[in-house]
Amino acid sequence: MAKVIAGHNMPHVSVVIPAYNSEAYIAEAIQSALDQSYRDLEVIVVDDGSTDGTEKIVRAFPYPVIYHRQENGGAGAARTLGVKHASGEWIAFLDSDDVWYSEKLAVQLEEARRQPSCVFFYSDMDTTDEAGCLVEKDFLQARTEQRKKEKKPALDAIVFNNLPFPYPSTVLLNRSLFLRAGGFSKTFVANYHEDFEFFARLAHSEPIHFIPRSLVRYRLVPSETKDQFRNSNWPILLSHLWQMWSSAPAKQAILLPYYGQYFSNQGKSLLRSGKYREAREHFRISFRFRPLYWKNLRRWGASYFPSVRRRRGQASER
Repeated sequence: MAKVIAGHNMPHVSVVIPAYNSEAYIAEAIQSALDQSYRDLEVIVVDDGSTDGTEKIVRAFPYPVIYHRQENGGAGAARTLGVKHASGEWIAFLDSDDVWYSEKLAVQLEEARRQPSCVFFYSDMDTTDEAGCLVEKDFLQARTEQRKKEKKPALDAIVFNNLPFPYPSTVLLNRSLFLRAGGFSKTFVANYHEDFEFFARLAHSEPIHFIPRSLVRYRLVPSETKDQFRNSNWPILLSHLWQMWSSAPAKQAILLPYYGQYFSNQGKSLLRSGKYREAREHFRISFRFRPLYWKNLRRWGASYFPSVRRRRGQASER
């Protein structure tokens, strides 16, 4: 006999959508979940403290759409809360500005049936502009092929064993796996790298399976605060990875150049602001992690000759 919750049969899949001021796109995201060819699901929207019309739009949908609200805490916290309220055996994440193709869940659940020992699946995706017009097909596979030509492997390629990075809207994972892992870390500021850290933890302990087929339309939406959060969260991500690889010094060593580049880039920003002493301190820290980083040496030298640096900047502007 099927389990029953609040007068409804308990769904097999819980779709979790974090939403913050998402009135422009949230209805399309929800509808793409409801239009799945696989119908045994619920859609849990966690409103992350929106101040626009997000709540009104979501509440206009009947069950299986369920609305929850929290104080603004970021997408990771919203996803974690959504999973806590979930009833399904499987969790599928969907960002509020993305859209699923109708076969997304059916394809992934079929892969899960074929591979019962695997509890983490994700797919490729197409990218679109803000209006939903196609920008690039099979984005993750194209990016992976491009990176094969680069001399230095990207950090996500190292962490995910040369598989593409799992964007949240492409992921289907078992709820028990999520709960064992403890959900998304609360140490990250707003929305950047919290998904990288969580999926890295899962990939560290479980096999993950990539489906080379685009099942998602990922919307490219510019954000004024994106770079700010990326810079703030980058050292937090590196710290988490360092701890995760505590028993693998060789992997920890991979992180050293990334630490060096981060502190050098921070010093560069301080240098541009005229904070020369603070900039030199960041350059000094960078040398500890990456002694032979020539850009850091050049920036460090420039911090002692600000007038020369200004003249060069003025000349480049002309």
